[in-house]
Amino acid sequence: MHFTRPRRDHGTRRQLALWGSCSTGSTLLESPVLLVHRANAALRRPAPAAIALWSAGTAAVLSAIPLEHWHGRTLAEVVSTVPIAGLAIGTLLWRRKHLSAGVLHATTALATATITYLVALVPGPNFGLLYIYVAIFAALFYSAKGFVCHLVTIAVADAAALALQPPAGGPFVAWGAIVGTATVASLILRSLVVELRLLSKQDPLTQLANRRAWEEHLRIEMARTQRTGLALAVAVLDLDGFKAVNDSQGHQAGDRLLQTMAAAWRPLLRQSGDLLARLGGDEFGIVSVATSPAGIQMVIERLRLVAGADGITFAVGMATWDGLESAELLVSRADAAMFRDKEDHRQPPRRQGAEPPKLDPYPDGPPNRGAQANVPGCQPQWR
Repeated sequence: MHFTRPRRDHGTRRQLALWGSCSTGSTLLESPVLLVHRANAALRRPAPAAIALWSAGTAAVLSAIPLEHWHGRTLAEVVSTVPIAGLAIGTLLWRRKHLSAGVLHATTALATATITYLVALVPGPNFGLLYIYVAIFAALFYSAKGFVCHLVTIAVADAAALALQPPAGGPFVAWGAIVGTATVASLILRSLVVELRLLSKQDPLTQLANRRAWEEHLRIEMARTQRTGLALAVAVLDLDGFKAVNDSQGHQAGDRLLQTMAAAWRPLLRQSGDLLARLGGDEFGIVSVATSPAGIQMVIERLRLVAGADGITFAVGMATWDGLESAELLVSRADAAMFRDKEDHRQPPRRQGAEPPKLDPYPDGPPNRGAQANVPGCQPQWR
């Protein structure tokens, strides 16, 4: 889901909001970010992969017929699996746009049962290798609990099939080879999938949640708020003078500024339900649950106090959910409020070529900065 915005700056900032990359908008990060998002999008569409799983398995079974020269009952047992595969593929094609978890689990379990049928009744080829297809599919598309359930089902089903028709080398060796290979291959692949999903929801510069994760979290909290009746508020923050930092001190200074703000702000939010994210460029977003307008204002004041210790100011817009409006409208209201706040304290334009005013950031002496770190190579920006 992509939230529409009232208006947006053009050029580099729009590119940053789209890619969620560093403040430089470097093209070196665009290709990996795009690749991660495309791969993550593919993992959200299991129907094509399930259809490919059934098609590849059916092709493997049919290709063994001319090699083994089966006749009579054995040939009938092998061919009988084709209508089962056709039924599964047809169901997946019919439900591909609205595929429920129950249908997906049922077709995966049916694949395991069909392979078990072949291993138990058809001598010759090692159809147990097809279990590896099922294990890899489960590693890619199911939760940890679902993946473990299907892996255990494969282990039990293969043991039962080998008990009915023991292979020449002994059932234990054959079972260990198939189940061990399926387990190791699927676990390695699953670890890569977990890392990929983490990268797709994390901003690479600040290590905060990115826009995608923020939007998903907002949808989840809105659904929970409808059940519990608690309050829900969002805030959109936009740093002041960030472009001037990039222009005058370089993009690395801008990157360090974003990293410092993220590290300083992260501990200030409650752990349960609240989320701080980098939405793109110098814009941050907050989702705060069980929070009244006064409560979200207190959160913003804590962030403002920490940022002010480094001479950083920001514009902010806040909105409390009314329980009826869409997520897009809620964020749009916060965004519009942020733009109004930014206009209210925007500096008057300077003459072309004029130097920015040099103000003393601490006229009464520097305050106690505590544990807040300076931003290396970055001078404070003041309104």
